[in-house]
Amino acid sequence: MPRPLRVQYPGAIYHAMARGNGRQEIFRTDADRLRFLENLNHAVATHGVRVYLWVLMPNHIHLLLETPHGNLSAFMQCLLTAYTVYFNRQYNSVGHLFQGRFKACVVQGDEYLLKLSRYIHLNPVRGDKALTLGEEVECAGRRVGQRGLSLRERVQRLRGYRWSSYPSYIGLAPPCAFVDYAPILALVGGWAGAEVELAEGQAAAAVAGDRTDIRAIVLARLRRAYRRFVETGLARSDEAFQRLAAAGLAIGDEGFVRQIEARAVRHVLEAHGGDPAALRAYGLRLEPQRVLAVVTQHFELSESELAQRRRQPVPRAAAAWLLRKYAGLSYCRAAAILGWGSGVAAGVQVRRLLALAAEDEALARELRELEYKLYGHEEGAGVTRENRAGAEPGAGTACGGAASADFGVRP
Repeated sequence: MPRPLRVQYPGAIYHAMARGNGRQEIFRTDADRLRFLENLNHAVATHGVRVYLWVLMPNHIHLLLETPHGNLSAFMQCLLTAYTVYFNRQYNSVGHLFQGRFKACVVQGDEYLLKLSRYIHLNPVRGDKALTLGEEVECAGRRVGQRGLSLRERVQRLRGYRWSSYPSYIGLAPPCAFVDYAPILALVGGWAGAEVELAEGQAAAAVAGDRTDIRAIVLARLRRAYRRFVETGLARSDEAFQRLAAAGLAIGDEGFVRQIEARAVRHVLEAHGGDPAALRAYGLRLEPQRVLAVVTQHFELSESELAQRRRQPVPRAAAAWLLRKYAGLSYCRAAAILGWGSGVAAGVQVRRLLALAAEDEALARELRELEYKLYGHEEGAGVTRENRAGAEPGAGTACGGAASADFGVRP
């Protein structure tokens, strides 16, 4: 199984998840949950991370966060280690509390970020096992599983789930000190379903006249719009997005995913001295057909023309180089695709190509352009940190230090 890879850079947004070792419960009491939130508050302050939302489940946790300093691994290590030390001391336990390395997907902004927030916040009411404390639910004197609940009962359970940032997002719990509500609420302002809410809020604000009242009215309308956006997900399932959210490295459109793949590939190659075989350990190989399509399109050739021995030395050698570097193919397999008699011949041609590129700046530039075309986006494209719909940074958040932090959990 490929080892989880960390793609880290300043401004990256992540869906981070950590699960109990062997799926064991990581919280036994409410005191454990409060201690985890205290650790989270401390780690946020220490590492300068922006947390957008959080959900604590019996045996795993979800975080949606941004790392302005590109330090996800340091932040998560601080958070999980501190809680593991507490847990082992509290219960006289030893060993790992969490299962392997935490999972983290880079997330594209705007539509994908908003949908992901709904996907995470709905965790407590999704599936048979997603109950408040991993127990059955008592409704109208009967004990039922999650699937036995009506839509209204699931809405009530979602709003009443204490160990999530959702109640504070919709105004049913105090704002959480370390959560930055502004980006998600700003995005929901651009959701089609929020238009009526915002129009009514702006009209009421104009009547009120006072700036403090205006902000309070608009914030209340945004919270109501976000509540509607999330809770519509209980009535209809976005299966396409759920499949996307279950993906490995990135959540976003095709161009964004390619951009993150490019970062991951460069990171692995730099860390392993340029050895293409290292890509296989991380599951980062590209499909050979994708590499060939980029090469043939760039040089305006068909695949049969590309394989002609004497007419296309540069395109053919470039294809072999990219197939080895990004598709993880051996020279023998590349030779079979491109019409060489042996892997040795393919290797010789690639070495000649790279030697020429070291002396010919035009050729070197063309090879760089080929690599760029494999992914289609420049670094940094596709990730937005802008606040939309006029929401100001920090809107809806509470100020407070670690000693007196309010975690948005109702008593």
